[in-house]
Amino acid sequence: MLSTVLFLYNIYYFMSWAQNVAPSFDGGMNLNVAASLARGAGYGFYYDFFYPFPAQTDGPFILPAALIFRWAGVSVFTSQFVSLVYVVAFFGAAIWLFVTLSAPLWLALLGAIFLSFTPGFSDVAMNGYGELIVLFWFLSGLVASSVSLSKKTPTFGLTCAGTMFAMALLTKVVAAICVAPVLFLIVAVPRFHSRRRDRIGALALGLAPPILAWETFRLISLGGIMPFNSWWKLQLSQIGSQSGAAQTQHGVMPLLSKANEHLHILSNIINLNYTLLIIYIIIPILLTFAIVFISNIAPHRKFIIFSMCSVSSLYFVWWIFVTPTSQAWMRRVFDGIVLQQALIFALAFLHASIIKDGFTLSPSRTVARAVSIICAVLAAALVASGSERLQRSSGSRFEQTAALVKLAEEVRSLPKDATIFGTGWWKAPVLALFSERKLMNIEHWESKALNDIQEKYLVTDEAAENIAKEEIRKTLDRMEYEKLYHSKAGTVYRIKDVRPYPSFATESESIDELASGFDLRITNYSHMRGFYNEASLDPPWARTESAILLRRQNENVLELEFWIPGTLTREYKQDAPLLHVRSVGCLDENVRSQLNGINRATLRLTCPARAEATPMQIEFSMDDHVPFPRQIDFDSRLLAFILISAKLETSGAQKAN
Repeated sequence: MLSTVLFLYNIYYFMSWAQNVAPSFDGGMNLNVAASLARGAGYGFYYDFFYPFPAQTDGPFILPAALIFRWAGVSVFTSQFVSLVYVVAFFGAAIWLFVTLSAPLWLALLGAIFLSFTPGFSDVAMNGYGELIVLFWFLSGLVASSVSLSKKTPTFGLTCAGTMFAMALLTKVVAAICVAPVLFLIVAVPRFHSRRRDRIGALALGLAPPILAWETFRLISLGGIMPFNSWWKLQLSQIGSQSGAAQTQHGVMPLLSKANEHLHILSNIINLNYTLLIIYIIIPILLTFAIVFISNIAPHRKFIIFSMCSVSSLYFVWWIFVTPTSQAWMRRVFDGIVLQQALIFALAFLHASIIKDGFTLSPSRTVARAVSIICAVLAAALVASGSERLQRSSGSRFEQTAALVKLAEEVRSLPKDATIFGTGWWKAPVLALFSERKLMNIEHWESKALNDIQEKYLVTDEAAENIAKEEIRKTLDRMEYEKLYHSKAGTVYRIKDVRPYPSFATESESIDELASGFDLRITNYSHMRGFYNEASLDPPWARTESAILLRRQNENVLELEFWIPGTLTREYKQDAPLLHVRSVGCLDENVRSQLNGINRATLRLTCPARAEATPMQIEFSMDDHVPFPRQIDFDSRLLAFILISAKLETSGAQKAN
């Protein structure tokens, strides 16, 4: 009775979360796809242009969310409703799992509660992510297949399991870490009652139809074989780079050093001592092998335990040794941690019966008892960490959501004919979702095109203002604007005028700060505008409009070195692009440039030199930019060329190369 009450209270907590906490940044992108589909705009979302099938979390989450939006509109609760349903469904799958492993119902209920206190559980489960959805379908398929494998005619059960595994794969591609080992075990292990051919046929009958149906839907939505192939080519490249599998040895830290760093990251994330974390990962694996190869528990239960151990181990191996350090986030290993928690809970209640009549050697009983107790203590420590962070964060989340909803109302109330912008990667997806307004990417727009719009606004949310302050500052520096609304959730700016880059007013007041030339291969130069001066880019990329400020005295030519990537050939009809170089009253020339090589040009200044040194502003513009793939996490800035050096020189004749 007590376990039932606690379980229902746990459900109530997640219902409260669904009513009061907005989805996350990535969850907002996922849900924008559902909102777009509900409006009949297609399977994708707009951010300056339409992104079809953004590869985040897919159909098993997006389709029901779209139905909810179509039926009940967009709100905090409807945006979290499908996540809430999957949380309850996951608890059901966990209870089914523990009961199948011989736990009484009251203990299985406690097991579901136990899993909900895994660090990060509420954040990942309730914010529009797909990780817990993958776990629901995977655990359901695992238990269904284990029950079926205990029978002589497993066709129907394995077909159902195959469908569940397909749903996991369709939710997120990373589900292959879960599904592939279990499929291998089902097919390869010879001790099951049914024939291998029957097992393969039953699995294929369940796996194939959902996947084929979804890929057909994708093919039709994308518009044919060519865009379908291009989409998959891009996604496979992304999978390779984001998973870490495509990394080369160049620039990658040695394997053990990388593993040590990732373990420290995980230790900090889940608030578990570094040494205890290693024990937490390794001990359940050892105990699993003892149970599988020494005990006499039913084969289908051994199959479940061994499968869970295999999958959680693969998650840890991938996250610790393979995944890029820049993406070593808790969410990417979350499924592995939850499975490890489920494995530990199962081992804890199994050890009593195993010790009683499962082991033949008495020393093994002592070892099993000691190891299981250690696992239980470690799991309890992890749960305590999750509980502490949960209590600290839930109240502030409620306040943040209330402020975000108010900000969304302000954005929704902007004029119907207004063009509303976000900035760069920080596209404010949750704000776009709740305001139900289409956002454009201001990084994609030239200043002239922006100024041609009468009603234009820039919105930033809390995430951008906390993490991308510098990018927002640079965007605002080239604008005249009015701040219409501001709260801790974000800001709404009315844009009055946009310049291609901030002015040089401050620098031009001190001629001593200027140089007559620079070489960016040797040193930085600060008197530049319209360039992306990121630390990883040296020399810097120029936007399609940019400028530099030099000191001129007796010089009569400008020496330039710059580089234009060969990818521009995909956009140009002519043989090579044009770089327009201009200085008011002194220089106005087009330089036709070669691609994929260093370009050098010597341009004559037509204005007379002065006796005293004066500042000289030199402006660059190109009529196109490096094309960016229409994929949400690609670099989509307006990259025109790379400036290498610029120098004012004294020369008797003009020459050009």
